[in-house]
Amino acid sequence: MLDSLTRGRPSLGGRTSTGGRTLSAAVASLVTVGLVIGLVSPGVVVAAPCCGGGSALPSLITGDQAAQVGVSSSFGSVIGDAPVEGLPVFRPQNTADRTYTTTIDVAKLVSDSWQLGFSVPVVTRQVSEPGVRENFTGIGDARAVLGYEVLPELEYSEWKPRGFGFLSVTTPTGRSIHEAEKNLAVDSTGAGRFVVSLGASFQKKFATIDWVLIPEVHFSPTRQLTSRNQVNTRLGSQAGGSALFGLGASPEVLGLGGSVRFGLRVQPVLDSGFTVAEDGIEAITSRKLVFNAGADLGYLINQDWSASLSYNDQTLLGPVSNTTLSRSLGLAIQKRFER
Repeated sequence: MLDSLTRGRPSLGGRTSTGGRTLSAAVASLVTVGLVIGLVSPGVVVAAPCCGGGSALPSLITGDQAAQVGVSSSFGSVIGDAPVEGLPVFRPQNTADRTYTTTIDVAKLVSDSWQLGFSVPVVTRQVSEPGVRENFTGIGDARAVLGYEVLPELEYSEWKPRGFGFLSVTTPTGRSIHEAEKNLAVDSTGAGRFVVSLGASFQKKFATIDWVLIPEVHFSPTRQLTSRNQVNTRLGSQAGGSALFGLGASPEVLGLGGSVRFGLRVQPVLDSGFTVAEDGIEAITSRKLVFNAGADLGYLINQDWSASLSYNDQTLLGPVSNTTLSRSLGLAIQKRFER
């Protein structure tokens, strides 16, 4: 996205927290430590495997290159929980749930309109409670993407955006919380189920201003798991959707000629409830709702290389329900190969 765009509340605020922390104090402390996930390229990744209620969007080639390779490094922390009903609360200061993620993304055109891509994350988690701390590193959930350019930019238009459709499949290469073997489930690095997503990405630039819209729907079929205690667990099917909208500006600052992009984005994510059956005992989970809000800073180093810094916050907008809440920071670099 960077190359094509630079060229051409309800919240946790107040004193709803355990320990009486205010939102401003929490923001300051987390930013000081460094918080997951940033712009890995044209797709915006907005949640880590540890963080509930998130939705990851695939990377797509949205410029005129033939292929691209991206590497991102990120750090995120779960800092609160939103119940099914009532106000979200901060977690106690003597607990921690942190995730470090390194992701490799590759995408390649297979024709003028079609493209294929995949991404593989390596996840390191640190979870601590009073008197106990656990660490684990493992593979997260891998993703394969098939994309098609539905609205090509064959000639200049003042109103028509450039558009891409995509179909992605996320595979449960990571371990789910139901399969975790550690006491604090720190070895849970994935969702534990297949996720099929169907969506589109639209973008348009006007002078130094641009916008992007990425709606998507996703579905997870039923899956049978076996836990560490040999408990048979069946996860029922689940459906959901999200819609990301972002605005950006590429002003000519510091003599860089519009190579810097500042962006803001918001993405509501809704997932339905599903059944969880363990050895014949069945329960139904409630739906999840979360709002991802973020800011991005991108720099087009040259025609082949770009870098980006991205911040994501799940505590700024609402309502939210039945999910963990996280703040995260990510750094990414991307190499593009021209046609």
